[in-house]
Amino acid sequence: MAIEIERKFLVVSDEWRALADGGRPLRQGYVAYDGHGSVRVRLSADGAWLTVKSARTGLVRDEF
Repeated sequence: MAIEIERKFLVVSDEWRALADGGRPLRQGYVAYDGHGSVRVRLSADGAWLTVKSARTGLVRDEF
């Protein structure tokens, strides 16, 4: 079991762009969401991920 901690950062310049690669296309959808948690699926050319998240308590929530 993992713990997700919501973090936000202020980006003050574009210097990071020189280190970024081309990325990869992803498709994402929610299988379930009821206010107490969510189930999400993400698909790419080389894999798929199913993520289950509990309801948030402050900045923290469980993630499977």
